[in-house]
Amino acid sequence: QTLFTAVYRHFVRRFVALCSAPVVTLPLGSLSEEGKMIQPSPCVSLYFALALCLFSVLATGSPSFNFTKCPSWDELQAPRVREEFDVSLFEGTYFELAFHDRTQFPTCALPRCVRSVKKFLPEQSQIDDDFSLQCGKIPMRFSIPLGFRLTENVGVFEGFLEKVPWWWKIFEPGEKYPDVVVDFEVEGGKVDWVIEFQCTEKRGRVDFVGINFYSRQQFSSVEYVDLIEQRARERGLGVYLDSGFGLTRLNHSSCDYNMKVRDWMEAGTDG
Repeated sequence: QTLFTAVYRHFVRRFVALCSAPVVTLPLGSLSEEGKMIQPSPCVSLYFALALCLFSVLATGSPSFNFTKCPSWDELQAPRVREEFDVSLFEGTYFELAFHDRTQFPTCALPRCVRSVKKFLPEQSQIDDDFSLQCGKIPMRFSIPLGFRLTENVGVFEGFLEKVPWWWKIFEPGEKYPDVVVDFEVEGGKVDWVIEFQCTEKRGRVDFVGINFYSRQQFSSVEYVDLIEQRARERGLGVYLDSGFGLTRLNHSSCDYNMKVRDWMEAGTDG
């Protein structure tokens, strides 16, 4: 599937380039200089159709990964999470350094500048997460409000969405999904980086796996991300990281977090 992923990524870049070309609107039935009919390119609809077909292909091959049941939170977590994790230290702005998560890619063709602003609400026993990202060179950021309710287990949350658009129901892990802090590191009295893991099952097998590496450091070295990946693999996540599209690393060096923001829930519904 590595070759398949490389070919897909190449196609996506070509697809985005073509769809980004200026569009000339002509009356219905107009002809170009060559006498050929000009029709508008339904880029958005075609892209979502492509992604849906791709997911079908990947789902067919998933049994070869040799996992049929999501691991429990206590199998995933490093012992220090249960002993030392403090949700009050989790609040703040994080930059996603790497992910394995189909709600980001290929749902977004070329995801970049992914950021998570977490706010702890003790009176509601939950974390509000203002999650946002940029798709390719589109000059705006897409935002999706996420919620994470605390559970009786330390570092284990119930993720949820209040508004669920039609496209999420195709690509999604579910309206509610477990979110587990697998490992973390503290620096200066705050959580410096964290590995989050989501997994859901459907029809008796693992259907969705999301793995996210978040850090307060916007700019980080390769060695820094390598260390986080190593800690993830030490917790047994390699089988998931290496499946499907693998692990995608992100670079935040040219990100503009002040650009226009659009509600991600509305994306793909404009026709």
